[in-house]
Amino acid sequence: MERFGAFDAVVSLGAFEHFCSPEDYRAGRQEDLYRSIFERVASVLPEGGRLYLQTMVYGRKMISPEEAVAALDQLPPRDTDAWYLALLSRQFPGSWLPWGQEQVVRCAAPAFRLLSERQRGAWTTSRRSRSGTRGSAGAACASRCSSWRSFRVS
Repeated sequence: MERFGAFDAVVSLGAFEHFCSPEDYRAGRQEDLYRSIFERVASVLPEGGRLYLQTMVYGRKMISPEEAVAALDQLPPRDTDAWYLALLSRQFPGSWLPWGQEQVVRCAAPAFRLLSERQRGAWTTSRRSRSGTRGSAGAACASRCSSWRSFRVS
């Protein structure tokens, strides 16, 4: 902050899904990583500061986390959800999606409060998130992934 001055908002467009790797997920560090990201963002914002977070998340119809992790080790049968995930992992190595918007909201809660569901992409330092953006890995992934909203500092 000393170098750049004060901020009243932070925008993250498509970066969040790259902060956790499959190895971090396997080691059980996913939520700790997400909490630390939210804490860091909140640390540069004043009370009531805002965070707009746009990210993909695994949706309710996605295969299990265990199946998704297994898909990273060998190429599964073509046109299955596991196959699309394997392709995504080759396009974006080291990236892992959050497991639903509930996980993001839960991890943001200590630092942010979620704003109204209708305010796309806005959290305040008490933040919020939202869904609706499709993934780019094909129809199977698109129907099983969603994206996000906004928060405000608590």
